[in-house]
Amino acid sequence: MRLFISPISPYVRKVEIIAHLKGLGDRLEKVKARDVGVDIASLNPLAKVPTFIADDGEVMIESGLICQYLDEIGTGPRLYGDDAKTRRSILQQEALAQGVLDAAVACRMEVREHSPEQQSTAWLERQHKKLEAGLTAIEKNLSNLSSDLGLLHACYVCALYFIDQHKVYESWRQHYPHLAQWYLQMRALPLIASTEPQAGH
Repeated sequence: MRLFISPISPYVRKVEIIAHLKGLGDRLEKVKARDVGVDIASLNPLAKVPTFIADDGEVMIESGLICQYLDEIGTGPRLYGDDAKTRRSILQQEALAQGVLDAAVACRMEVREHSPEQQSTAWLERQHKKLEAGLTAIEKNLSNLSSDLGLLHACYVCALYFIDQHKVYESWRQHYPHLAQWYLQMRALPLIASTEPQAGH
């Protein structure tokens, strides 16, 4: 199995965490998408990471889809649930976390790509409203999380790390103290710590 990556992508990190949870981490061949000679666009028309090639040659181009595949073929409890209703609930929460991360990425790109006078204040405000509403919902959902590390833990951690790393919402800990405490505990777990992007990458 090959996973095309950027070392700092939160979407890639989510896939890596799930691969390890499902006992598949050692089977992943990670390829940096920007390395010389790598033509990711020939596999994924969007030329984005993560892009994944299964052992049988099937190509998958979205992190959630890749995680579902890994859940199907890996070992251990099913991360997406064993029945349709549970699966829908988990997918709903995954979509919420993905939306928070997407809003954070949108803020980061607006600031990175435009000088301060060119930035759209209205656009940034819209994204921040999504962040606030999404984090409020995520904090409320913490009481429903299993104590065992799973899909939603990975989703939340990846989103919060990106928000922190790029200073997208610097005061979030003040507004969501329970989520902040939970995140502190998650970062101390060996698997979460081992997948955290390293400085300089």
